[in-house]
Amino acid sequence: MSAEHKPAVRCAIYTRKSSEEGLEQSFNSLDAQREACQAFILSQRQEGWRALPARYDDGGYSGGNLDRPALQELLADVEANKVDTIVVYKVDRLTRSRADFAKIVEALRYDAKSKQFAPFLGGISAEFVDFSRDGQWVIYVSYPEGTLWRSKVDGSERLQLTYPPMYALMPRWSPDGKEIVFFETVPGKPDRSYSVSREGGTPRVLMPDDRSLQDDPHWSPDGTKLVFGGATTDPASNIRIFDLATNQISTVPGSQGLFSPRWSPDGRSLAALSVDSKRVLLFDFQTQKWAGIASSAQLGFPTWSKDGQFLYFLRQIEPGAVVRIRISDHKLERLLELKNIALTGHWGHWMALAPDDSPLLMRNAGTEDVYALDWEAP
Repeated sequence: MSAEHKPAVRCAIYTRKSSEEGLEQSFNSLDAQREACQAFILSQRQEGWRALPARYDDGGYSGGNLDRPALQELLADVEANKVDTIVVYKVDRLTRSRADFAKIVEALRYDAKSKQFAPFLGGISAEFVDFSRDGQWVIYVSYPEGTLWRSKVDGSERLQLTYPPMYALMPRWSPDGKEIVFFETVPGKPDRSYSVSREGGTPRVLMPDDRSLQDDPHWSPDGTKLVFGGATTDPASNIRIFDLATNQISTVPGSQGLFSPRWSPDGRSLAALSVDSKRVLLFDFQTQKWAGIASSAQLGFPTWSKDGQFLYFLRQIEPGAVVRIRISDHKLERLLELKNIALTGHWGHWMALAPDDSPLLMRNAGTEDVYALDWEAP
């Protein structure tokens, strides 16, 4: 599509200098920043980028907070839908605060009909999102703080479930919606799986006497068992099952060198990845055997579709992509290319599915010296 037929991208240039020194010059630091940003916007003209004439210049203001007149005017224009993209010379021109920077990291949902990403859950800075079976409740981990929260999907009835220094990883709702399991990694100690009530309280270690890794716990569909794995790169790791009624742990036959187990919605099989993240395998509980169903480079975050007909993955090497495998014939499909999406998160990237099976990702505004921030108002 030519630039003439692409929707115009309205680009606002923001500049900042901490001190007023040199601002009296005819061509100062703010002018130099603006010139660099204009050049970058011009390089993107084939994508429809156009610089807005309005100037958002904060001379003599610190980047330690957001209390700056030009920035506040810019944010108001974003809210009023007058700006599509913010362009800055360097990210520290926008903010030097990690907490403020987190505010510009969005949880995104991909809409297959419009073929576009849109802010999800109000565009909060969150990852490891999971939904209750009835689709009414959501849990997520704030980024970069790592605290676990639950709320209604509309954001109401929000409750914090964990507190620093604990960093919750990969939380999962129980099928009955009463509790959440997750795991934590602590340097020098084995990874531990925890359970916490949806109403809050102190998280409980699920397997205190087990000294092996307890990564990535995932519920059985009937809620009576948990399947979990070991280190992602350890060929000696295996997949185990914890029976919640008996507190017994068993090893899945033939699972050595596998990780990221996921119970199928019908309870008949387990999906897992090989430690090199290149092979997808299914374990049949009736035959007690594994079978390879697909191979691809650097797959991660396996997620079953709600009907159990597909397995979705994030392809983690460049160029990134969301892919899925059709269980009936093992066909591998590339659904979404991510070459223009800067992902972020605790592990640098993350993916899940919304209740309608649309992919969820977390986007970073970017890390280039000339920094383009696609800021979509909730």
